[in-house]
Amino acid sequence: MWKTDKHLRRTHKERAQPRERTRFGLLEKHKDYKKRADDWKRKKRRIEQLEEKAAFRNPDEFHLGMINAQTQEGIHALRREAKPKTPKEMKTLTAQDASYLNAKLQTEKRKLDRLQSSLHGLADIGKPQNKHTIFVDSPQDVKRFKPAEYFNTDPSLVRRAYNRPTLDQLAEDTLVVGETGAEGRKAGVTASVRRARESQYRELDQRQARKRKLEKMLEKVETKRKLLDGGKVRKYAATRRPTYDQYGELVHEEKASGGPYYYKWAAKRQE
Repeated sequence: MWKTDKHLRRTHKERAQPRERTRFGLLEKHKDYKKRADDWKRKKRRIEQLEEKAAFRNPDEFHLGMINAQTQEGIHALRREAKPKTPKEMKTLTAQDASYLNAKLQTEKRKLDRLQSSLHGLADIGKPQNKHTIFVDSPQDVKRFKPAEYFNTDPSLVRRAYNRPTLDQLAEDTLVVGETGAEGRKAGVTASVRRARESQYRELDQRQARKRKLEKMLEKVETKRKLLDGGKVRKYAATRRPTYDQYGELVHEEKASGGPYYYKWAAKRQE
């Protein structure tokens, strides 16, 4: 049998919704009917499976899920009752929180120290107070003298008498050098160097803010842990700050309203 060429095949078109029935919406096409029929058959098979499962169920069947689960508005959900924690469990959890915050704080301090060490000397962007004088043997050497080649640095950094990295240090990309404003234009520092420096200082501000936040959180957790240890303690408002003595211990905590609370523990005799 010869196959009909595509350009000779007849295009079968489905009629549209009659004008007098436009209030019913679009006329259902065969592909729409096929989707609706498949969905109806799938639901019918699922209902038959559930009916068969319910018909053959064991009335004596039991498992623990029947106790720990329930149906809420037709949705199966586990029944989880919050059990109050014992003081010992609270102490353990608080100690774990304090250890975690302390580890994060130490990590942040190390990162902050490394960042500050990479930015050393950049805060002093004023006019340098010293000069670097190079002595040569003859006037001809003065004419042939090239500062960038002599100092092994970038030509844009020759004017600087301080924090002048070499080409090897610049290739390592571990230092951020540059100046802003008139000093930067005078020294010939590139825009990419200034952007890198500004990015480093933004990161420095963010890490300092994170460090302060971690210190405050650790202080709160430590206060909570000490309160769980028990002992005779008095609570003071921010306007009634207790004085320090030789045997006392003072802990600072933020109130929900923003003001601090101070706790004063009674002195204990050292055995």
